[in-house]
Amino acid sequence: MTHRPIRTIIEKQEILTAPSTTTVSDAARLMRAHKIGALMVCDKKRLVGVFTERDALFRVTAEACDPKPPCLPT
Repeated sequence: MTHRPIRTIIEKQEILTAPSTTTVSDAARLMRAHKIGALMVCDKKRLVGVFTERDALFRVTAEACDPKPPCLPT
């Protein structure tokens, strides 16, 4: 495995953010549209968490949570 700073790995990627009021359904649609596996969750330009495919699967779907209310896990 090559050791590279994270900065060099993501420098050419668009970082997508969403407010914590975004629904899980909307976050999943955004992730699908941009073919990404994670969203940075920000409030007032401050990073408050990361929402991933794994969150959607294990924390929402597997727990039978409703994906429509604003509930991005942080």
